[in-house]
Amino acid sequence: MDCQEGTGVSISQGWRSNYPFSLLCLCADLIRKTRRAVPQMTAAKLQSYTARDLGQMAKKKGVRGWHSMTKAQLVRALVKAGQKKSRTTTTKKASTSKNGVAAKKSTKKSAKPRTKSAKEQPVRKQNPRVKRRLAEVRMREHWFKNLSAKTEEANGNGSVEKRDRLVLMVRDAYWLHAHWDLTRQRVERARAAMGQNWHDCKPILRLMKIDTSSHNGAETLVRDIPIHGGVNNWYIDVQDPPQSYRVEIGYISADEQFYSMARSNIVTTPKASSSDSIDENWTDVAESFEKVYAMSASSGDGPASVELQELFEERLRRPMGSPMISRFGVEAQGVGESARGFDFMVDAELIVYGATSPNAHVTLQGDPVQLRADGTFTVRFSMPNCRQVIPVVASSANGVEQRTIVLAVERNTKDITEALEGWPFQPNEISVRLVRGDDGSDKVQLRLDLGLLQMEVEGRPDGQRPHDCDSLLDYFEAKQKQHDTANPDEAAFQLEPDDCEQLLREGIQYYHRYLSFWHLDQYESCARDTKRNLRLLKFVRQNARRERDKLQFDRWRPYLVMMHARSIGTPLLNDERFNEALVTVDDGIAQIRRFLEDYDQTEHADQCSELTQLLTWREEIVQLQDDGQEPAKEDPLLTLRSELKQAIDQEQFEEAARIRDEIHRLTGSGPGEKL
Repeated sequence: MDCQEGTGVSISQGWRSNYPFSLLCLCADLIRKTRRAVPQMTAAKLQSYTARDLGQMAKKKGVRGWHSMTKAQLVRALVKAGQKKSRTTTTKKASTSKNGVAAKKSTKKSAKPRTKSAKEQPVRKQNPRVKRRLAEVRMREHWFKNLSAKTEEANGNGSVEKRDRLVLMVRDAYWLHAHWDLTRQRVERARAAMGQNWHDCKPILRLMKIDTSSHNGAETLVRDIPIHGGVNNWYIDVQDPPQSYRVEIGYISADEQFYSMARSNIVTTPKASSSDSIDENWTDVAESFEKVYAMSASSGDGPASVELQELFEERLRRPMGSPMISRFGVEAQGVGESARGFDFMVDAELIVYGATSPNAHVTLQGDPVQLRADGTFTVRFSMPNCRQVIPVVASSANGVEQRTIVLAVERNTKDITEALEGWPFQPNEISVRLVRGDDGSDKVQLRLDLGLLQMEVEGRPDGQRPHDCDSLLDYFEAKQKQHDTANPDEAAFQLEPDDCEQLLREGIQYYHRYLSFWHLDQYESCARDTKRNLRLLKFVRQNARRERDKLQFDRWRPYLVMMHARSIGTPLLNDERFNEALVTVDDGIAQIRRFLEDYDQTEHADQCSELTQLLTWREEIVQLQDDGQEPAKEDPLLTLRSELKQAIDQEQFEEAARIRDEIHRLTGSGPGEKL
C-alpha cells in the first residue's frame, strides 16, 4: 500500500485486486485517524532544529518573510502556522458531522471517484504572493491614470484650492515647464465620457505650436507627451526658438481619440542664449520667479495670466503685485525714510558652454572638461572683478587636429547708489551732468532708466585704448596707411564686416558723449566728437568691403552734419557773430544737399528733417541780423558761397568750378574736401 500525502489515500493496484473493498476503506480510515493524532510541533521541539532547517520548514508552510527572520522569530511563526492549520482541520470536521448519516452514505457511494479526484486535482489555496501581486498591478494602473492624485494629496494638506487648471511657463529658449491641478471629479467626468475607451487610454500632454504671424493663431500639433498620475508638473523640451506654444492635458485612447481636460496659457520662448541649469523643484523658480513670470505671462491680463500669478503665489507663498508691494509688503518704508541698515550684495558667475565631437578632448584654461554623450559641455566658474582671458582648446581623438578659441571677458562692478541719490530718471528728458571722478578727472554722466552711463571727457569715452591707440578709428587708419605704403600695387585696404561692427559700437560711444556735451552747452567738445564721427563715416565709406556696411554708416551723415553745424554756429550766434554763423549753417546745408545728390534723393529734400532744421535756423539768424542787433558786414566767403549755390542751381558749371577754386584759396582746403 502506497500512501501519498494529501486529503485522500491512494492504494496500490495489487492490493485492490486481492482484498475486499470494505477492508481497504477501513485501512484508509485508520491512516487518517493516525495522522490527526500526531501531535503538533512544540516550541521546545522546534528549538532543537537549526535556523536553516527552520527556514525550510517555514518556506514549505508558506510563512511570509521567513528569509529575514531570526531563529526565535521562525519558531514563533511555525508554532502559529501549526495552530492555524489545526483550527482549519477542526472546522472542516465539524462541518462534515452536521450532515449525519446522509453524508456518510454519500461518502460510501462515491468512495472510488473521490479518491481518484483527490489524486488528479487536489484542492489548493491561492498563493498569497500572487494575490498581492495582482492587487499591486491594479493599484499601479489606477495610479498611472489618475491625474488628480497629486492634487488630492495637496488638498488633503489644505495647501491647494480645489480647481482645474493647467499653467505653462518658459524656463529658457529650449525648455517649457507645465504644471497642472486636476480634481477627482474632473477625472471621473473624463472616465464617464470615454466609456469603453477608458480601459486602454493613456494620460498625455499635447504640445501645440501657435502661428503668431496669422490673425487666427492657427495651432499645429507638435507631439503627444506620455505622463502619469504620480506627478503634477512636467518639463518639455522644444526647438527652434523663438516660438509660441500651448499645451493641453487629457487622455488619448487606442484609436487616437483625445479627451481634453484643460488648456494652458500661450507662451513664447526667447531667443537662444546661454542656458541656465534646470532643477526639478521650485527652488530655482523662487530665485528667478519674476523672469519666469515675465516670459510666461505673455498674454497680458488675461485669465491665463491670472492663473499663472495664482500658481506662483501658492507655490512661493508670497504675493505678486507691484514691485514695491510684492518685494517689501504694504507697510514698505517711505521714500524719504532712511534705510542705512539695509544690506545688499551682488556677485556674478561665468557659464561657458559649447559642443564638439563626442570623442574629442577639451581643456579650459588648461583644465580638462568632461563632455556629455552628444559632445556638448558646460562649465560654470567664478567671475572676479577683473579682465580674464580664457583659452578653450579642443583636440581630436587621435590628436591630429586641434582648435583653439579665446574668450576675453571683463567684470567691472561699481556701487552707484550714492551717484543716483537725488537724481531721479525723467522718461522724456535727457538728464546729463559733469562730475569729478575718483581719479581727479572730469566725467560725463548720462542718466538712464536702470542707472547711468559714465564717460571720459577726453579720449575714447570708455577710457580704453584699443591696440594701444586712442581709438579703433585711429588704429584702422594707421593700418590702412601701413598697407597702402607696403603694397602700392596690390588691392586697396578693406574693412571686413567684423571691423565695421567694432567701429560702429565705438561710434555709438561718441554719439552718447557728443549728445551729452550738447545738453551741457559744451559746444566745442560736441563739435570735436561730431567731426570725429564724420571722419569715421568717410573712412568706412571709402574702405568697407561690403556695400551694406557703407550704407549702414553713411545714413547718419545728415544728422551728424546738422549737429556739427549747430555746435559750431551756436556759440557764434551767442556772440552775435551772425555772418560767421550763417557761413557755418550754409556749409551744413550744402553738405546735406550733396548727400541727397549722392543717393539721387534731391526730389525728396523737403522730407529731410535735418535739412529743414538748418534752413529754418538760417532764417532765424537772418531775422536776428535784420533786426539790427548787428550791422551786416560784407563777408567775401559768404558771398562766394552764395554765388556758388546760384551757379549750381543755374547749371553754370564752369562758373561754379571757378568759384569753388576761389573758396579753396580763401579757406586753405584742398580739392575733394568739404567746402
